[in-house]
This record gives sequence, structure tokens and C-alpha cells, in this order.
Amino acid sequence: MDANSHPMKKHPRPALMEARTQSKFMCARSTHVQNTDSQRVLSRASRGVSSLVVITLSAGCALLGGTSGGIDRDAADAILDAPPLDQVHFGVLAVELRTGHILYSRNAHQKFVPASNQKILVTATAISLLGPNYRYGTEVWATGSVMGSLLDGDLVILASG
Repeated sequence: MDANSHPMKKHPRPALMEARTQSKFMCARSTHVQNTDSQRVLSRASRGVSSLVVITLSAGCALLGGTSGGIDRDAADAILDAPPLDQVHFGVLAVELRTGHILYSRNAHQKFVPASNQKILVTATAISLLGPNYRYGTEVWATGSVMGSLLDGDLVILASG
């Protein structure tokens, strides 16, 4: 181990992590929750968007697996049209990678506030609420074996914020 490397922790439940990572996507959720109405709306909106992402990725996985499939547009529209997502401005574009065929599109042509500008507001709010010395922890787990500098398995990064 050289001076720049750090030991990796083994995941306490590797079978659980393997089950979660088999689908090739991961959902993250913040552990810091304020009980304000706007944050509850955003939290519910995040769950709704997560549901849409699962539908979209599942359809993509079905296509890649060789089975007939696609995105259930009615199900996706129902999720996006229901509260609280009907109060949020966002765009969705799902494209089949091999052909470029658009699988699902919703507000994909609209303009949005760039994420870099949003980060300024988020950073200012975080410093105001959490203080300038607050630190999020990040854990790194390995579910396989390490031989030298090579990992034969999954590398899992768990961020807390």
C-alpha cells in the first residue's frame, strides 16, 4: 500500500450490496432532512423522479436483454402528472444507446437553470444551515477480493450528502 492509498472496508452485508447493484443503477437519498413544506415536496418529488428513473432504466435493461420492451409512457406520464411532481420543472429524455431512438421525452426541449448556478444557491444554503465546518462522510466498500492494486468485485461508494 503506497502513501496515497487508503484501506477499503468490506461491506458488512456483501450479498445485500450485490443484490442492490445487480441492476446496474443506484438510488441515493440524503440523510439530512428538514421538516419544511418545500423540502417535503422536494423529497416526494425526488421519490417520484426516482420511480421514473427505475421505469426508464428497467425498460432499457429489458431492451438490452433482448426481450421486447420499451418505456411504459402511460406509467411514466402518470408519475410525472401526479403531485408533487406536477409542481416541479424538469426534463426527461431516454434514448436507446445503440440506435439513438428516443424512448421517452418530456420537456426535453425546454431551458433549465444550469446546475452550476443552482450549486451557488445550494452551497450558500448549506453553509447557512450547517455551518462552514460541517463535513459529510464518504465510505468506500469492496465486495470482492483485493490482489495488489486490483479489486476483483464491486467497489461501492456511499456518500452521506
